[in-house]
Amino acid sequence: MGRLSLKWLTLFVAFSVVGIFSSAVVLYTYYYLHNAPPLCTVGGSQSPFPGVTINCIKVLSSPYAELADVPLDVLAVFWFVANIAMAMAYDKVAEPAAGKLLRALMYWRFLGLAIIPYLLYVEFAILHALCLYCTIMHSMIIADFIVITVYAYVTSSELRRGCCLRAGRFPRPVFIGFSGWVHGAAPGQHCGAFLAGHENHEHVP
Repeated sequence: MGRLSLKWLTLFVAFSVVGIFSSAVVLYTYYYLHNAPPLCTVGGSQSPFPGVTINCIKVLSSPYAELADVPLDVLAVFWFVANIAMAMAYDKVAEPAAGKLLRALMYWRFLGLAIIPYLLYVEFAILHALCLYCTIMHSMIIADFIVITVYAYVTSSELRRGCCLRAGRFPRPVFIGFSGWVHGAAPGQHCGAFLAGHENHEHVP
């Protein structure tokens, strides 16, 4: 058993597995068989958004579906696989590597999240069409980022609770920033823990 409970480990990898499956469906049906992916009609269908249709073919056949002649679905598979690999590694490795991996995983998932607004802009504002499988992948990327954010919040709260209780302070919820520091304390006080090695320290300004 690693550092992650079964619940957390499942949450860390499950959404990425769904993302890989969605990407694989597109790669196999559209790029290999040259057919419309399942549930995607050739002519498209109306979406809940005015002026925007659900048309996978229009999205996948557009020049925006590739980057340097590489389908975005291939890059998506790479992103999700790397996501799972880092999560599994974090579960198994010892400190201080675990702290560094957690920060790397946060950056990696934030990178995926940061690309979504551009992809949505292309679909809504330029193509006026949505790809069902692209939407699933976007949702999985958002879910992955939510999981790592909640996990960081919970972990940092536990770290600080132990730190501040030892110092006789009443802990309050805190959050792990991208720098790796745990921020937050009672008014006028600071109690932090550095993730790389979980080296706790206390300071009263």
